[in-house]
Amino acid sequence: MSEIAFQERTVKVLAAAQILNGVGVAGTVAAGSLLVSSITDSESLAGLAQTSSILGAAALAIPLARLTARGGRRLALSVGYLSGVLGSILAIIGGSTKTLVLMLLGTFFVGAASAAGYQARFAAIDQASDEHRARQLSLVVWGLTIGAVAGPNLMEPAGNLAERLGLPRLVGPYLISATTLALATIVIQIFLRPDPYLT
Repeated sequence: MSEIAFQERTVKVLAAAQILNGVGVAGTVAAGSLLVSSITDSESLAGLAQTSSILGAAALAIPLARLTARGGRRLALSVGYLSGVLGSILAIIGGSTKTLVLMLLGTFFVGAASAAGYQARFAAIDQASDEHRARQLSLVVWGLTIGAVAGPNLMEPAGNLAERLGLPRLVGPYLISATTLALATIVIQIFLRPDPYLT
């Protein structure tokens, strides 16, 4: 595979994973705040979900960078996305049982998927030439933007799915998040070969 073809393939894989990541993470933002509010019966505490998510992204940014240095982009991105899957499951359990600690722990780990999304931007330019670097980066950022726009629009069907499964409506976006972040992990594991960082 030529260097140009390799870079184009890498960007397509990263953009696809970013769309899935964006759908998963963005859909949980409003749902998380509403869930915390319903658990605590306090609107003033609703912001704890978003705060927890931001703290998760910040706390895991450096560990994910270290994983990249040790094992490449596939390892770091997969760990970040899988942390988001774990967080989504914890949020579903916390929201269903009205357990605030589990809910906030879940949003913390969903924040890790955000950190992985930021790492994917660096992966987009690992092999990019100087004249194509900005374009390659913008394509991956656009992938996340598409997902971030689509995610919140799935709140109603996600709520309907949750109700069909006997769960509270507000955990629906976390069901979507767990699914799309798991799919993002699969995309990275199967298609991000060879690893652009190690190459």
